[in-house]
Amino acid sequence: ITTSRKNVNSSKKRTPNEIAQFTKEQKRAAWAQQVQDALKLLDLTNIPSKSYTTYNLDSLRNYLKNPLSDSNSKNLRKLSQYLYVLSAHYRRIIAYFSSQIDTTAYNVIPNISMTEDNDDEKILQNYEQALKWIEKMNLPGQIFSILTTAWREDCVYLYAYYDEDGEQDVNSFILLPMDPEYCKISSINYDGTINYAFDFSYFDNSTNSVYLEYWDKSFQTMYNTYQNDRNQKWQELDPERAWCFKVNADQLDRVIPPFASLFQDIIMLEDLKGIANVEDELSIYKLLVAKIDTLSNTQEVDDFQISLDLATQFIDKINGVLPDEIGLVLSPMTIEPITFDKNVTTEKSNSISKSSSNLFESAGVSQILDSSKITGSTAVKLKQIFDGVQGTKPLLQQIEARVNRFLDFIVPDNGMRVKYMPDVTPYSKADKITQLKDAASLGLPVKTAYLTLLGVSPLDGHALSYMENNILKLQDKWQHPLQSSYTQA
Repeated sequence: ITTSRKNVNSSKKRTPNEIAQFTKEQKRAAWAQQVQDALKLLDLTNIPSKSYTTYNLDSLRNYLKNPLSDSNSKNLRKLSQYLYVLSAHYRRIIAYFSSQIDTTAYNVIPNISMTEDNDDEKILQNYEQALKWIEKMNLPGQIFSILTTAWREDCVYLYAYYDEDGEQDVNSFILLPMDPEYCKISSINYDGTINYAFDFSYFDNSTNSVYLEYWDKSFQTMYNTYQNDRNQKWQELDPERAWCFKVNADQLDRVIPPFASLFQDIIMLEDLKGIANVEDELSIYKLLVAKIDTLSNTQEVDDFQISLDLATQFIDKINGVLPDEIGLVLSPMTIEPITFDKNVTTEKSNSISKSSSNLFESAGVSQILDSSKITGSTAVKLKQIFDGVQGTKPLLQQIEARVNRFLDFIVPDNGMRVKYMPDVTPYSKADKITQLKDAASLGLPVKTAYLTLLGVSPLDGHALSYMENNILKLQDKWQHPLQSSYTQA
């Protein structure tokens, strides 16, 4: 530090630009350390063990008798987590609904007056500022894991960490998942966004207390409040940083996995597959019974034609060459092979296939998840559209409201709002692209929306447009369209 001060004193006077650049670099270095601290999710010197409780149908029935109780609600959530690990069918259903929302398909719409003069320069500045914050949030890179938790457990609790002073177009924004055991919904805002409270007894555990050093400083402050007053165990977190999304948003007083009604079908399907595996294993075994005949016309009991010692010697020799899957025993009965054949192989396979189909039908998902029933492209497409509505409706509006609330907080009076396209899913995107292309050709204001569906954000689109037209001047160099069947006709 002394050497650094000496160099500064002995050097020439710094220009304002040099001072600004130095300050910027220092802030970036400080932010890098803050991010490293905030993202420390695990104490590598004290890794806790994790395990799952084994569940069965009796456990499920007990939970469903009163699913609104706190204990049963928690057990249903844990059961959902368990089945998500156990069942590939359940994972596919969750992934199917979690992938319906496309946060790359959006518009940023300014607040324009239709009766008074608008400040074009100010609107453009605000527009750019909003676009940069949306880029910085990088929701497309985080949303799938967030939605997976929401569809698996009904509610997902997050805490936002971001750099307030850094470059707005640099990805330095993360939504850190919180432990649902210590979170519960506490209030709802005027825009429909949900707030949640945190149980600060979480830090009473020595394993968890280490996170006070790395998490947002407000946790330490609120934990001190809890230590001084044990009645302050539950405290609502900062509404601007504590994000919460809920699939069953019409039932804020309860948290029940959206697919709890499928749990019995899933458990029964896994049990059925287990039975089939046992039958597969038994089908390769065979038991040989060696008969020792008795002498005819004898009056003695157990008067065998050969001595038991001699028979045993032969049995030992035969056992020495038999594979493990074949057993051999002595008996005064006829030698007959006994096999454990699966006489109902096809029937059992059909039972598993039928149970799988029933599971997907119970979930109300498209036939695309059930390869045995993919028939009729039109019907499948219509079902995918319905699934898209079912998958986006509960959560997309919450995401949109939360993003706009954050923009209002971080850039107040910006006058911009984000509008996600509700009818864009992985299965409808191609049709939407065609629709917007036709609309754009008619002069309708959908060019930036069309751009986002092509995988280019509005900010990147403006940058590419500037690069191609102003710097590369491709409009002059590439005056002829690319060759195709249309241009060659």
